[in-house]
Amino acid sequence: MANGKVPTLDRLDERSQAQGREIGELKEAIAELQSTVNRIDRMLSEARGGWKMLLMVGGAAGAAGAAITKVAAYLSALPR
Repeated sequence: MANGKVPTLDRLDERSQAQGREIGELKEAIAELQSTVNRIDRMLSEARGGWKMLLMVGGAAGAAGAAITKVAAYLSALPR
């Protein structure tokens, strides 16, 4: 090593166990992040569906309003 000392097997074992614990913690953190990403993905999918529905309802309401206006203009132009 850098100072010329060779690490003992006990030290290597301790380091190995510490790294194993850290890997376990990282796996838990990754699983939690994956769960969060999945929740965000579901929420965005629902939001996209909501926007589509809102646009469909708005389009239908606009078409109905235009039709009513057209019919009212036609009816008001009829002779009495």
